[in-house]
Amino acid sequence: MKRNIAIVLAFLLGASRLIAAESPGPTMGVVPNEVATGAQKPELPKFDLDFPGGTPGQLVQAISKASGHSLNAIIPKESAEVMLPPLKLRHVDAAQLFGALSAASHKAVHIRSTNGGYSDQDSSYGFRCEGKPDQDSVWHFHNTRLSEPPPANWIRFYQLNPYLETYSIESITTAIETGWKMLGIATPPKLSFHKDTGLLIAVGEPDGLRVIDDMLQNLPFKKPDSTPKTPGANPQ
Repeated sequence: MKRNIAIVLAFLLGASRLIAAESPGPTMGVVPNEVATGAQKPELPKFDLDFPGGTPGQLVQAISKASGHSLNAIIPKESAEVMLPPLKLRHVDAAQLFGALSAASHKAVHIRSTNGGYSDQDSSYGFRCEGKPDQDSVWHFHNTRLSEPPPANWIRFYQLNPYLETYSIESITTAIETGWKMLGIATPPKLSFHKDTGLLIAVGEPDGLRVIDDMLQNLPFKKPDSTPKTPGANPQ
């Protein structure tokens, strides 16, 4: 009986050792090769680019052709017609190009707020990607560019009666318009002469109005006689 028990125990012990040898267990200090080294993603290719300017989609096509690798890019419909400037670059990759493009487009736009004040808001556009860029990155076009608001018009009133004793209104306005033309002011102020009061009314941008100020300051006119007259005195 004892012999039979010893045989069974020996059998069970041998079987357990066999199972342990065949079953892979955790191995300390051993890391699979792809985990240890990390997946090596392809680097961004370098290329030369001579882009004449155009839309974001046209820039993506130009980069893909120059680099020999298709660029993954998403361009929102509302930004598809944004016009990008000409680019002429040598030995760059997409990340360098897009970083420079975004920096070059950045500016502060003077925006008038609802309360009548003004504030500067950042304006820029370009391509971005999530994480560290590589050859397979997906770039998306962002556009926060703001339109420059039209310059605020000012209004000025100029009393011309002292000048009209020597000059005609046509001569005065012609001199003003000549100054605007020589300065190259594309949108000169509008002029209107109110005959009953002798006022020249001007509405426009400050640069154009300053021309009127300077012209009238340098235009001589006949000053009215301020000498008090004595009643009954005979004129000399």
